[in-house]
Amino acid sequence: MYLQKNKKLSSLRIFLNTFYVFIFFRILASFAIYLFLKDYDSRFFSFTDLDFYNSAEGLNIFSPNYFYSKLVSTIGYSANTMHDNIFIFFSSIVSIIFVFPYVLISTKVLNKKSRYLFNILLASHPYLVLYSLKLDSSIFPLLAISIFNLYLFFKNTRNYIFLIITSTLCLFLRNSLLPFSMLIYILLFFEKNNFTKIHKYLIFGSMICTTFILVSQIGYGIEYVNQNFGCFSFENISEFFNQYFGINFSKFISLITTPLIHLGLNLGAREAISLYCFNLPVEIASSSFVNLFSTLGFFLFHTFLLIKLIFWIKMNFSLKNLIILIPFSILLPTLYGAAHMRYLLPLIPMLLLWQFIPKREETNFSYLKSQKNT
Repeated sequence: MYLQKNKKLSSLRIFLNTFYVFIFFRILASFAIYLFLKDYDSRFFSFTDLDFYNSAEGLNIFSPNYFYSKLVSTIGYSANTMHDNIFIFFSSIVSIIFVFPYVLISTKVLNKKSRYLFNILLASHPYLVLYSLKLDSSIFPLLAISIFNLYLFFKNTRNYIFLIITSTLCLFLRNSLLPFSMLIYILLFFEKNNFTKIHKYLIFGSMICTTFILVSQIGYGIEYVNQNFGCFSFENISEFFNQYFGINFSKFISLITTPLIHLGLNLGAREAISLYCFNLPVEIASSSFVNLFSTLGFFLFHTFLLIKLIFWIKMNFSLKNLIILIPFSILLPTLYGAAHMRYLLPLIPMLLLWQFIPKREETNFSYLKSQKNT
């Protein structure tokens, strides 16, 4: 009993120390963003879509992220109020809550050195810090995917139900979660869970909600994939190849190259680059050099993280381990639709975490193995 109590106190101490490190570096990084962001973007931090979400069109139930529109219009969050201290503070707290599961996971599965390094990176990643200062709809998938990772490491019926409910609630606020929300139901056929009658009702209700969002967003989804969004759209890429090849062959090449180009945009490009290419106007980019350098830096860093994750799966290959890739389904629409780093945002903490996960044969922790149902 005494040893068990000491073990709990030790675990609590490890968690608190880790959480303090995360908070310290998040505050430090937030101040750095305040000081240096104007060298990156003349507008400080902005959210141009807020005008749409607060408009009558945004409050149409068939518009994208209808419930997010209801949220921001209800609390008075707009382009005019987003810089208010109360909203910046509120957004920061929400962001910390959404990535909290990663902090918890790190205290359970990483050694001391890896744990602190991971939390410093999680707290200081510039894009995560920037979006922690505003209540962007893109941050809601952060929560769903963090709970997914929690389920991967601590598999039980309770955590699966929590994942289902969380992903459904977040789906109401961000429609890009649709592929992810549909795929996690596949786990019903591969994981052993002891569902009670209440669990089954919750799963069925979540399925109904997911189906409702799917049906209401079909029109927008078709429009999104087919829109001519910026200079890297499928249409513009096809026109580029059409200068050198025939129309049919150009479309064929574009079908292959567009997803690769868009994946590259997701890994490193800010939204303005997808609109204006790399020649950003001074009203958006204070320094062309800083923007190009940061784009290259983000691209190389995130590509490195993605490759390392793929190698981890390869080195520990089993069909069950492929479920690790389920969250990346949120990028599928961007392969032919609009693509930029904001779509990668919910995946960045996961990519960071898996850099520090050792191979299964190097640890006693049983990754991705079903635990006893509780």
